[in-house]
Amino acid sequence: MKPSEKVKALGFKSLQEVAEAANEPSKNLVRWNEAYPRRFELILKGLMFERMNEHLLEGRPITQLESELFNGTLPNLRGL
Repeated sequence: MKPSEKVKALGFKSLQEVAEAANEPSKNLVRWNEAYPRRFELILKGLMFERMNEHLLEGRPITQLESELFNGTLPNLRGL
């Protein structure tokens, strides 16, 4: 699965959105997905966790994926 497909499957709008949130060029994320899939997975999980925390602090509902991340039941992204 392409990095852009992975980020969309996790509720992000695009790879560019993830790159901006991670403060990394999107090319780095693509390279990390290939060379260091665990790093890419951890970045995505960290960004999802940040989003979930923002939602909770603002009193907004969290998504099913964010709930799975919080509960530790989020599937391994390498299987996507």
